[in-house]
Amino acid sequence: MTSHLANCFDTLSDCIARGDELFAIRLISEIFDAAVAEAECSQVTSLRTAPVLAGDSRWDTLSTSAVRLAYETRGKTPPPWTEREPSPTPVYLRADRDLTEIYRERIRERTPLSLAEQNVWYELSDLATA
Repeated sequence: MTSHLANCFDTLSDCIARGDELFAIRLISEIFDAAVAEAECSQVTSLRTAPVLAGDSRWDTLSTSAVRLAYETRGKTPPPWTEREPSPTPVYLRADRDLTEIYRERIRERTPLSLAEQNVWYELSDLATA
């Protein structure tokens, strides 16, 4: 049986292939919520192997960082496949057209350290509104 989290990753790949950035942004929130649910399970079996990633650096970084953050917020060790090299360019959970300088400054102050170290910029509240 495929987990909800794995299904979210599959759907994200489909969205990226179609160029549906707005729905892909919403899916990052869904990935986070599914990862929280799996992190809270006493026996996590679906995350032993990495899901199929989108093959797009930005989206793979956003999706794996959401899983990592979900585990960290629950005091659990994230799956090894969520470890990535820091992004060479900043990665935001916003459409490019919505990235104002004011937003960039604000988000840099509010992003959890584990995300900032990966050059990924969003806060927990973004996941609730993505």
